[in-house]
Amino acid sequence: MKNDTTNEITNEKIDAIKAKSLEIGVPIITDETREVLAETLEKIKPLKILEIGGGIGYSGAVILSSCTAHLTTIEIDADRFKLLKANLPNAKVIFGDALDEMQRLISVGEKFDFIFLDGAKAQYNNYFPFIDALLLPTGVLFADNIDFHGMASGELTPTKGAKTIIKGLQNFKENLIKNANYKTQYIKKGDGILIARKKVLGVELLAPAGNYARFKTALHFGADAVYMGGKQFGLRAGGDNFTESELKKAVNEAHKLGKKVYITVNIFARNADFYDIKQYLINLDKIGVDAIIVSDLGVLRLAKQLTNLEVHISTQANVLNKYTAETYANLGATRIVLARECSLAEIKEICDYLKGRCEIEVFIQGAMCVSYSGRCLLSNYICSRESNRGMCAQPCRFSYTIKTADAEMPIEEDERGTYILNSRDLCLAHYIGQLAEAGVKSFKIEGRNKSENYVAGAVGAYRRIMNGEIVDADAELSKISHRPYTTGFAFNDDNKQFIETAGATSTHDIVASILKTTQDIATVVHKNKFSVGDTLEILSPTEAHGKSFIVEKIINELGEQVDCAKKVKEVVKINCPFKLKKGDILIRATEPK
Repeated sequence: MKNDTTNEITNEKIDAIKAKSLEIGVPIITDETREVLAETLEKIKPLKILEIGGGIGYSGAVILSSCTAHLTTIEIDADRFKLLKANLPNAKVIFGDALDEMQRLISVGEKFDFIFLDGAKAQYNNYFPFIDALLLPTGVLFADNIDFHGMASGELTPTKGAKTIIKGLQNFKENLIKNANYKTQYIKKGDGILIARKKVLGVELLAPAGNYARFKTALHFGADAVYMGGKQFGLRAGGDNFTESELKKAVNEAHKLGKKVYITVNIFARNADFYDIKQYLINLDKIGVDAIIVSDLGVLRLAKQLTNLEVHISTQANVLNKYTAETYANLGATRIVLARECSLAEIKEICDYLKGRCEIEVFIQGAMCVSYSGRCLLSNYICSRESNRGMCAQPCRFSYTIKTADAEMPIEEDERGTYILNSRDLCLAHYIGQLAEAGVKSFKIEGRNKSENYVAGAVGAYRRIMNGEIVDADAELSKISHRPYTTGFAFNDDNKQFIETAGATSTHDIVASILKTTQDIATVVHKNKFSVGDTLEILSPTEAHGKSFIVEKIINELGEQVDCAKKVKEVVKINCPFKLKKGDILIRATEPK
């Protein structure tokens, strides 16, 4: 459930709770911990938070002031509980033992995407199995007091009991860092902080590729599988697409890396198409593609009769319910790409009903069609280009006015008309944990006609989230080409249209891709003009991602030092203090307009 309410917690209230805590001797988080906590919450934007050890509400107030999540907090001390409840009226405040209450929450199916642990330090190791059960995939455990020293003011050594707690916290830290299901970072601030994010395991990250360069980029930045189209029978007829020899090369390269390739054969086929489709399917089978994506029942039938290809049902088939999904599974489909119009609850119900008989794939990022799953005839009618045969002219992105017999009437007071059919772009970066928990087995990124920069940015951001990194997804995904984002139908977002303009924006442009780096020099392929003095940012699947440097020198192909690189595809050398890999990308912030 998406929470759009604002938690009304002022700085004055936080300060008052802090002062009262200090007055009555209730331990609170340090200012450094508060800063790290607020930064983490701002990046990941959780929906549901569990706090273990509420005190009288200081850390809870910090949490609620930093995000719009629903907070549940547990406190065992009766006196503190009364003040906690009064200080956090918008939170769900539970009185009881944390172990007992976590077991109860598990028994009723509760899940959280953020758990703040700051109480009963001796119990951290005992708490963890229950925390693990309560955390969604991509969920974050934020544990404070890891560096507890066990000494009161004036004491030189910890007591025997404190030594036991210190040893237990050290074991907790070491075990969490070693836990392969989490990516854990230790931050030596405040009283010592552990931030552990649960990885998304067993779910595929599926990327688009409109040409071979984007295919390579998708693999480089962490896609598990890539979907693409041949020169015919797909829904991106205007794209570069792949020749049969390119398809074979891509399949071989992907398989060497343990990755998969799916081919779109998802046009709404006519009788005349089927002779060529038959041979095309046979050829795809020989090439060894891992699956085809179809929307037409006739194509599905032929694929099962003539080949050993796995068949995925396209979103164009408009699957919205469990019975249709079951029917496709009975016909031999191994995966269904659900319609974008499905809610999270409907997705979960479909997954539960199928019980693994057929995998479910959903879109998590990219452009959305204003019509039901792309079933649109506007392009046919206005531009004589058949949208369901791969030639959509996207008239939903045009500006419109209302015209009567006497005059044209702008729908809004704008000389361009208005973009009444223009959909926002989908972005579910903050919610893929809920989708994984629902049973989804493949996360799909839209964009076979999008740029290399788009593929790198989108795939890279989702890969890092799935790998358990703390990612500022809003900032990362604003760098790629996009319209304003929406969560679409999955979380009942009412704000799906953007009528001001149809144009996509981005905060950064690609300027070069890396060929190699040696001794602080990067050899790059020029993509867009850049100059000495520009600050370039790195896109990479390595730890160099997000780092930046200033261009101090550019050497062209003739060995001459120049002030700017402006020849497209020219190979130049520039200074670079980081060791980068072939395929990494350099981007630059766009100039304000």
